[in-house]
Amino acid sequence: MPNTYSQAVGVVKGTFIPEKDLVITHDGTQYPASCVPGVRRFYERKPEEAAKARYLVCWPRTSETGTQIHLCVTDAPADPARQASLKREAGRFRVSGVVTNQRSRLNKVVVRVVRSFAVPKPCRKWSQFSNHLLFLSGRASPAAGFANKHATFVCDLEGQALRIRSIEDSQEPEVSV
Repeated sequence: MPNTYSQAVGVVKGTFIPEKDLVITHDGTQYPASCVPGVRRFYERKPEEAAKARYLVCWPRTSETGTQIHLCVTDAPADPARQASLKREAGRFRVSGVVTNQRSRLNKVVVRVVRSFAVPKPCRKWSQFSNHLLFLSGRASPAAGFANKHATFVCDLEGQALRIRSIEDSQEPEVSV
């Protein structure tokens, strides 16, 4: 069985405004945002070049109720070749983790995304290294077939929801002692 890994990453077409901690997409939707320190330095040191970045690589986070999306910007490339390669992925997120449960009345799938590698000791309290739950809109059926199993979802960012587009893989998580 191949090793399972967790991830939650996607591409957003829009503009990151670090002063307001905000991402504004091309259709005008606003998302609260944060960024990794390297991206913040890039925006502070080279604001003219950073203004050219139209496609942002982000980690999604959802609120505890699953009604609000928060984005953490991890890369804002200004290189035209990199921008062209990200254009194909715009609006698409890949979420890979363990399905903890499904909330049928809310039409949500809850996925736990954990770190795939050990976190260095000084970084353990940083929020970007903590385990988190993602609330995805849609269903994974049959529900019993996905409960407590590792699955990979391809999602579209629509408004304030990550809507499930397809499920690529589902397998028992590998436990190592």
